Amino acid sequence: MANRNRIILSLPIDEWLQVALDESGVKSLPLTAKIATMAASLPDIHRDPVDRFIIASAIELGATLLMLDSVFKHYPELIGFLHHA
Repeated sequence: MANRNRIILSLPIDEWLQVALDESGVKSLPLTAKIATMAASLPDIHRDPVDRFIIASAIELGATLLMLDSVFKHYPELIGFLHHA
């Protein structure tokens, strides 16, 4: 969104992201071929590819998702992975 002038960052985006990760303690994980394949194989409930990557990552990594997107609950694959925020 920074490249569309929707937000103004004080640093170049790569530097800003690194500072944000370092200060938050959040860990950036890679998008693997297995996760990408799983995302493409999910039922066609959600068309947003980024959300599909998030869903597949949670399943693959056994991670809990804070459910902000109301469509996530329609994925039976996410049973046990969702925490309602």
